[in-house]
Amino acid sequence: VFAKMVRLTALLSASLVGLTAAMTKESIAEFARLSLYANRTEADKLAAANVKKVNAARLSEKHLEDLRWAMFFNTLLSREEVRAQFFSVAEDGVEPEVLKAFRQSLYYDCDMNAKQAMWAAYELAGIPVDPAPVKEMWDFLYNSAELSKPEAHRWVVDLLAAGIEPKALSDAWTVQKGSTSDNLEALEKSVYTAATTSAGGLLARYAKDGHLYSAQQFQQYY
Repeated sequence: VFAKMVRLTALLSASLVGLTAAMTKESIAEFARLSLYANRTEADKLAAANVKKVNAARLSEKHLEDLRWAMFFNTLLSREEVRAQFFSVAEDGVEPEVLKAFRQSLYYDCDMNAKQAMWAAYELAGIPVDPAPVKEMWDFLYNSAELSKPEAHRWVVDLLAAGIEPKALSDAWTVQKGSTSDNLEALEKSVYTAATTSAGGLLARYAKDGHLYSAQQFQQYY
């Protein structure tokens, strides 16, 4: 449902942007100088490299400015770091509000540092998945599964990106935990079970043969 809402919002935004004039190479260069703090030479290079992609994605200057604010504000990213990734993030269709929602939850609820939260948020916001389950997933991994903080940081991003639902994972854990004293082994088994039940069992992934398989079919393939 969340993914459909984001796509619908993006389509509506694209329709509105389509009513405005396309951004020129000069306007993108000016944005890069004033908002991304690029020198004139670098700004011109960024504009030349991205003008077609920016207009193909129907990005407005307001969208770019909102995204710039989301990437700079309270993230501790340097100007150089933001500048190096900015247009890739923009052209991936990342919505500024979704990016901020992920970043705030990863920072405050999962105790990631500011930079770590920003890049993890970018990874998740580009899929897209719902930011709402971040805290619930973190609480399960860190408090119930008793992973270390670095391990829980890695798992929370990977599991949410894969579409695993926290409740499905917790329910599977309750069953698996009784069969082994190894938390990591129980977690790995729980993830497989949760992948077959999350989103009504509709989760799937591509195998090496290029075909899309459900979780159960994927295991059988290998």
